Amino acid sequence: MENKNVTYWINMGEELHRHGNFEKAIRYYNNAIQLDPNNPETHCNLGMILSLKTTKPGSELFFVNACNEYYKATQLNPGDIRALVHWGYLLCLSVMNKQNTILFSEELKKYEKASDGVDIPIILLSKGELYFTLGQMDKAICCFKNSQESILNILIFLDKDNREKIIKTDTLYPLLDSDSWDGRFFKKTTKNISNKNDLDKYKKVYILSIFIMNLLHVRNEKYVAHYQEKKISQKILFDDKESKFRLNAINYSNDPTEGKTLLDYLLGEEKYKAKDTSNKEYGAFAGCFTLNQDSLHQFRLYGKEEREEGVGLSLVFRDSFFSEEAKMAMKQEDNIFKKEEKYALFRCMYIDPIVRRVVTVGRKEEYLFYREENINKNVIDNYNNYISEVLENIRDKMEELKELVKGLDSVIIGQLLLNLRYLVKHVAFKEEQECRIVKICRLTDKKINISSNEDYKQMYIDYEPKVSDHIEKIYFGPKATGMELFQDILTNKRLNIPCKRSENPLA
Repeated sequence: MENKNVTYWINMGEELHRHGNFEKAIRYYNNAIQLDPNNPETHCNLGMILSLKTTKPGSELFFVNACNEYYKATQLNPGDIRALVHWGYLLCLSVMNKQNTILFSEELKKYEKASDGVDIPIILLSKGELYFTLGQMDKAICCFKNSQESILNILIFLDKDNREKIIKTDTLYPLLDSDSWDGRFFKKTTKNISNKNDLDKYKKVYILSIFIMNLLHVRNEKYVAHYQEKKISQKILFDDKESKFRLNAINYSNDPTEGKTLLDYLLGEEKYKAKDTSNKEYGAFAGCFTLNQDSLHQFRLYGKEEREEGVGLSLVFRDSFFSEEAKMAMKQEDNIFKKEEKYALFRCMYIDPIVRRVVTVGRKEEYLFYREENINKNVIDNYNNYISEVLENIRDKMEELKELVKGLDSVIIGQLLLNLRYLVKHVAFKEEQECRIVKICRLTDKKINISSNEDYKQMYIDYEPKVSDHIEKIYFGPKATGMELFQDILTNKRLNIPCKRSENPLA
């Protein structure tokens, strides 16, 4: 062995690992372990590389060695989260691929012993998925319940194949009330349903709607824009007392179809026979964003002052403004130990209710990629393929949802789908390419504010994260004035936010 210290071998192993040179990385990790056999991170790293070699026939030795490295990591650092997650995934993959069956039982026992008593959500989700894959449903349900995660987060955590399988089973039924603030939303909404078969249909409807939300959850958009009047932008950036971003009540927006388009799609002609499906007990509040940062269409519609177009601003937010974790609109976060509560960002889907078809979902326009430096065509192709896959999957699941609701009570369906209804927009608005954060509260909730200085014309909820901490840049509309002064005030406030004039033409 060359005369190098442990840190050298670990760092080089990690570098080789990142660049896909696995054979050499294995040698470097082994060198590090010879010098220091008590570093759990090195054992975990080695286990991860060995795991990649377990997918081919005759890979039993790699499987055993990978499990052994994870085992060593957990012995050196009991409850090692990283090692347990990757170890659980390896075992799960082994079951799905029907490999290493002879050796599996012994390795499972070691994993269960190492993870016993580790009540961290991600470990419990990992174990839950493993037990689900093994067909041990009681254990899977127990792990999922103990994780205290919502159905939405469970679905997002699961492998794609397991995600598809689990919604066809009753595994998630015991968790139906984990997605609301009081743990009683589903039970309360379906309290008058006594027939078990009908109740099971409502359960499937609700879970499938959450599956669709999982598909809409924004995972790969670094920036989104919010178009706003200049005077309001100034308040939230410059005025410490009014610096909150508002989530406004959706039902009073400029789109009269808000909350109705999904039901039009699902019920079709039956909507004319339906009972009142309006939302009387709950209020839906949204913050609206678009994936198009410098759009003439948006500047003409939003941020107008005294009806003049193109005078507003486009505030470009980083993804740090939103929760990385997917959250239901009704889920109340335990905020005791957190500085601020963030909400998840979802794409809107656009539906043509006349032909009852999902047309598209909010996406980034291709021209925006070409405005970025060092653009790689593979990035664009991968993005387009991802959006196409999401759209195709949503169309399939929406067709399933349409079949499921046939013959069910439209009022109950309207309530159960509250989380999804406000992520659905009429196709006439598809140029907006919108994404949203949505919060649903009871109308008696103390979080709700009323704009008394605007003749009580608006209800809203303050969004906790500070706006200025999360803005990447600001576009001034083609006819917006005072950009130089605005930039100077930003500098005075020690806000490193660049302003740029929109190059879109507007007479």
